[in-house]
Amino acid sequence: MLAFMRRMVGDAGNIERLYHAVKNSAESRVDSEKYQWESFRRKYSGTPSSKFPTLKSSRSAEPHVAFARELGLLEQRAAGGSWLVTPGAGRAFLELWDSEEHKPPKYFLLAQLLRYDRTLLIPFLERFVNDPTGDGPIMLAQVWGELWKHHRNEMSTLEPPVPISLWHENGHKLKRTAKHHFEARVRFLIKPEGLHMDASQSGRLAKAFWDSKDSRLPSDHFFKIGWAVAGTHPESVSKESLHKLSSHAYSRLHRAGFVSAQGAFGFVNEMALPTHAVGWDEFVTFLRSEESITIHPSVHRDDLLYAPNMRQEVGSN
Repeated sequence: MLAFMRRMVGDAGNIERLYHAVKNSAESRVDSEKYQWESFRRKYSGTPSSKFPTLKSSRSAEPHVAFARELGLLEQRAAGGSWLVTPGAGRAFLELWDSEEHKPPKYFLLAQLLRYDRTLLIPFLERFVNDPTGDGPIMLAQVWGELWKHHRNEMSTLEPPVPISLWHENGHKLKRTAKHHFEARVRFLIKPEGLHMDASQSGRLAKAFWDSKDSRLPSDHFFKIGWAVAGTHPESVSKESLHKLSSHAYSRLHRAGFVSAQGAFGFVNEMALPTHAVGWDEFVTFLRSEESITIHPSVHRDDLLYAPNMRQEVGSN
């Protein structure tokens, strides 16, 4: 169950730029990756008063688009084509950020990070929290080596290939890749331009997910995330509240009459935390058992679609 994000470039991990990379992709109507990059640069840089005055070329968008892809927020139509917002996580991310509070969905983003990066992130984070003044890129390179040692079969079949070591052949100098991977994760989790988690929160996150770093993300992972961030254990969402929250998620996220259960699941937990949460198994059981809800298979693995049962609504009227 290998889970680590491979494409870390430049200044990836800035969540405001991440948001605008996804937002720009949602608004783009041209099927061209290069056009999207240039559109991103034109909208968010170019003047002294702009949000991103450092974006001097269209390729400045690439780190943030790549990071959004690694988090499951964007997917590419075809090589060289436009990046599209994913119907599950990507759409939920934008809807949560664009809500009345208009702020980053912290619990949701942590769940996406763990879904795609826990095998590397958790061992690295455990070391970094215990030695914050140590050499972070070296810690990252050491964990990378352990990743190859314990998951050689999975690592060797990745496309495009990833290096076996983050050290140059002489063994005395790190490759720049180690710096990119270190800085992106620390920026996203700990820096003010990221989620700005403190040492206690980061330590609890590493502790909560240590046993699942090499296995499936546990059904109750939002409970663990809630504890890591707030320091208290969330309670289970009541059935009445879950019905309201799932209906609200449908109203905000649905397309063509259905909504991704995975996207709604993240949306519901972001709305319920820090005091309450629901597990994935419980959420799916709820959807399947409710007569007021109809479900449909999804083309995406580990997901399903749901919508209000229109027949029942007509009959009740």
